[in-house]
Amino acid sequence: MKRYPTGPPEGFILTPDTTLKKSSASLRMPLWRAKKKSKKPTHCIPGASSMSIRRFALAALASAVFAGSAVAKDYELLNVSYDPTRELYQDYNAEFVNFWKKSHPDDTVKINQSHGGSGKQARGVIDGLRADVVTLALAGDIDEIAKLGKTLPENWQTRLPDASTPYTSTIVFLVRKGNPKGIKDWGDLIKKDVSVITPNPKTSG
Repeated sequence: MKRYPTGPPEGFILTPDTTLKKSSASLRMPLWRAKKKSKKPTHCIPGASSMSIRRFALAALASAVFAGSAVAKDYELLNVSYDPTRELYQDYNAEFVNFWKKSHPDDTVKINQSHGGSGKQARGVIDGLRADVVTLALAGDIDEIAKLGKTLPENWQTRLPDASTPYTSTIVFLVRKGNPKGIKDWGDLIKKDVSVITPNPKTSG
C-alpha cells in the first residue's frame, strides 16, 4: 500500500481498496478511476485544473492514467459521456494519446467511449458501469452518482473552480418556421399561447 505521510495529494481521495481517485464533475463533471492492465499499480496521478477546454480535456485524461516509471505500460480507459460530445472526444482522445506518448513513447493508451442520455449514463455508472472518466451534461446526474453510487464526494461541485464547470453550453430555442410567436428570450416562454416541449430527464440530457 502506498503511504502518504501528509495524506493524499490535493484533489484526491483514498478509497477502501487503496486506489487513488481523482474526483471532479465532468465536463460537468467527471469522476476518475484509472484502470490499467499492469499488475503493479503506481499511484502518482497528475492533477487537472486548467479551465481552457483543450487543456482541461488533456489534463482530465492525464489524471485517469497513472504516471509511472520508464517501463512501458498498456492503459485502457472508458469515458462515459452524453450524446453531443461524441465527436468532441473522438478528436480529444486522439490528441491526448499523442500528448501522452510524447513523454511516455513506449506506452500504449486506448480510450473507449460510451454515449447516451446524461441521466441514462449516470444510472449506468450507479448500477456498476466501471467508468474511468464520467463527463455528463447535468449537475443533478453527478449528484445522483455522488449520493447513490458513492464514488464521488457529495461536495464535488465546490472542489474545483467555477463550480466544477470547465465550460458551458449555448442555449438555443427551436421554434416553428418563421417564429410566428416571436420567441426571442426566456420571458417569451411563459406566454399563455406558447407551449414548451422538453425531453424526458430520465433518458435525455
